Amino acid sequence: MRLKEALIETRGAEWIKATAESGGLSSEGELSAIAEQTAELLLRPDVLQERMITLHDEDIEFLHYVMRNGGSVLPVKANYASADRLRNIDIAFVRRGSLVMELAEEVPAAYAAIDTPEFHALRQKCSWLLDCLRLSAQIHGILSISDLGTMYRRHPDRDEPNEEIMLSLAKHVKGLPECPMEQKGSEWIVKDLGEHEKKLRVLHEQVPAGIPSYSEMKDILQRGYPSKVKEYRTLKKFLIRETYVREDYAEAVLELIWKLISSGNTYSEVMQILHGQSIPIPVTAEDKMKPLLADAWDNTRMLLCNGHTPKDVLRGQRDIFLGN
Repeated sequence: MRLKEALIETRGAEWIKATAESGGLSSEGELSAIAEQTAELLLRPDVLQERMITLHDEDIEFLHYVMRNGGSVLPVKANYASADRLRNIDIAFVRRGSLVMELAEEVPAAYAAIDTPEFHALRQKCSWLLDCLRLSAQIHGILSISDLGTMYRRHPDRDEPNEEIMLSLAKHVKGLPECPMEQKGSEWIVKDLGEHEKKLRVLHEQVPAGIPSYSEMKDILQRGYPSKVKEYRTLKKFLIRETYVREDYAEAVLELIWKLISSGNTYSEVMQILHGQSIPIPVTAEDKMKPLLADAWDNTRMLLCNGHTPKDVLRGQRDIFLGN
């Protein structure tokens, strides 16, 4: 299927017209003609490069795999995330009523035009910078450019100075819908932080930003929670044993728990949200789970602690989480 047809089927008229307007095209006239022009815009080398600039190496490997297999595959768990990212930038799609992911017919030729060592070197830098901002949004909320540079350079192959990170790389990242932070002066701040900004600044005055190691960052970014932290491993075993869920389901629950704890939710709020998600935690297991969640809280980097764990800066303050 050509990209024009895929956009009409999967994105719809409203999205096509909005995308056309944002690219300086007319949104007036027949939808088919607008979709044709929009597809041409999206496949233009400079535009395609910007849309692919934050893809990870595994996404590119998956793209190559799909191309080697005739342009269509049935994604499996190992490449679900990559498949979603290719779909989100409109070079792949899934037809209605199908589970097979397909590349638009024009994609291999369009990609060949930007498939250069220079592009991939830039892409690797930009994708890592976006990963840093995603994690910082969850554990800092507000981060100085200097500290973001430190975080970026945790990667063993990334040694660009702050000025280059901000001027050369950030311009590719900061306007993206998937970037959760925005640059304001010498800081990066979570979008729409609103009334929480003042409180967060007061808390952050008491402790400098905590910057995780590269291995810890990669673990959280890949697994969705700190899977190597002993307390989270214990919690995972508990979920599997007490709720009889599969390991992948338990991991999804742990990802949710990490997001809730790192953003400052209390025990009662976490449990309320878990129940609201219909996660099958028996009432008889909740008393056993409570200290395990508190242990996880003690060892979770969070907004409240400016990227540190309560164990490091709020020792003995578990009542903040337990609400006692």
